[in-house]
Amino acid sequence: MYTDRQLTRAKRVALIVWAFGFLSFLPPLAGTWLGSLGRPLFGILFCAHLIEFPLFFKTYSATGESMFGHFIRHMAYGLIYKAEVDQQSATS
Repeated sequence: MYTDRQLTRAKRVALIVWAFGFLSFLPPLAGTWLGSLGRPLFGILFCAHLIEFPLFFKTYSATGESMFGHFIRHMAYGLIYKAEVDQQSATS
């Protein structure tokens, strides 16, 4: 079980990594060595979360909430969001 504080921190880190990956496509970061690190990172995150979502489909559908909402949050946070859903399911 994770505390709310741990989940919040993990989500912030995930958003920072996504922002870095996205900004790596834009100047001036695109022309630097950091840009060449961020672009593959963005692609790996995107593909990994697309692959993970169908694997956790059953967990998300059991909550009775919108699957589109689950998809968006999973694409942003990945396993962090899945851990949050599992934790909420265990407490209810």
